[in-house]
Amino acid sequence: LAGVNAAAKLGDTIALRAKLTRTTDNSAVSGQTVTFSVDGTSVGIGTSVASDGTATFNGYDTSNLSVGTHTLTAEYAATTNYKASSSSATLTINAANTTLAANSATQTRGQIQVLSARLWNSQSGSYLSGKTVTFKIDGTTVGTGTTGTDGYARYSYTVPSDATVGAHTITAVFDGDTDYNTSTGTGTITVN
Repeated sequence: LAGVNAAAKLGDTIALRAKLTRTTDNSAVSGQTVTFSVDGTSVGIGTSVASDGTATFNGYDTSNLSVGTHTLTAEYAATTNYKASSSSATLTINAANTTLAANSATQTRGQIQVLSARLWNSQSGSYLSGKTVTFKIDGTTVGTGTTGTDGYARYSYTVPSDATVGAHTITAVFDGDTDYNTSTGTGTITVN
């Protein structure tokens, strides 16, 4: 039994694979069950196929793993025809891509406008909470907000009383961290 190394971004749903062959002639062994574990925790089973002996477990969600390397173990239990076998491979989890969408707004000079932007994992689509988002107006930083469970970061911005009437660019920036890559979103604030 030979495990197959795998790599994914945090939040990806992937297939785990191992190849089951006879040691005597290296021919494929089909119709056998292989159990897959990640870091010692059983995650699923796959059945080897005749063409090359590959057993596949589809649909493994990487959301609960940390970025870095993990041990992927494939185990085959002994049967009347074959001895037990196991193999280890490496599952590498890389930082996930993110998407940040800034909302546009309209406000009057001298009034408060809540700037908002929503951040999510581009792989899984899940919203990211506890992440810092920086808000800029026309390239100048005006404040920061922390994302909640709904993925939204908010900042109460007071439109300067001398602001130019018309459209101004809102830029929201997530600088990234160990698990998630940076992303930027833009919108418009129209000042009356």
